[in-house]
Amino acid sequence: MVTTAMQACLARLRRDQQASPGSGLPNLASSTIGRVLGVTGAGAFLTSRTADRVPAPTWGDDDPAGRRLADLQFTTGEGPAIDVIRAGVAVFAPDLADLSEDRWLAFTVEAVALDVRAVFGFPLLMGAIRVGALVLHQDRPGPLSTPAIADATAFAEAATSSLLSDAVALEIDDSLANQQMVVFQASGMISVQLGVDPAEALARLRAYAYGNNQMTSQTAENVVARRLRFDDDQR
Repeated sequence: MVTTAMQACLARLRRDQQASPGSGLPNLASSTIGRVLGVTGAGAFLTSRTADRVPAPTWGDDDPAGRRLADLQFTTGEGPAIDVIRAGVAVFAPDLADLSEDRWLAFTVEAVALDVRAVFGFPLLMGAIRVGALVLHQDRPGPLSTPAIADATAFAEAATSSLLSDAVALEIDDSLANQQMVVFQASGMISVQLGVDPAEALARLRAYAYGNNQMTSQTAENVVARRLRFDDDQR
């Protein structure tokens, strides 16, 4: 049963989408959804046709921690959005500081350092097609309530429809290409420098970014600008 507050959010999403296709989800602040669900923030990720299905954020610009978590997942190659997109099922981690869980080891260390203590991922599905993931995060450990799970599931369905409207789908595809172009350009350069295949080059890029506490895009920009070479003995 969807709560009254979530019903109001879904109604607004539909009104905005009908008034101006492609505007529904962008007009709805992720902080608003966070308050309804009782979490700190929320973000939607659309899977890319490249990068081994690594997701890129498509909604949630007003959630800085969520944006950092997005880059962290790309850098480490692990996290809730990646697992949700690969498996097509919800993923819950109510206490990231619980070291008894051995999944997402690199992601967890950095997420906890950002004061993110719990994450919850819901699939964005269109039939059998895995479109992306809705990821919630909170600054305290603890599970989602039953009403919050029902609300998040309903919102994930509505977000999928909004994201896949014709105008938004094209806009997002272009956005993903722009965000990841520099990363793959850098990977190509590293591949030549080290004489390794592109997959290995991308892994080296991510590892360097993680080891130097940088966003993957930052490291990539340094490679493309020739400020950083991976065959430099001084590196």
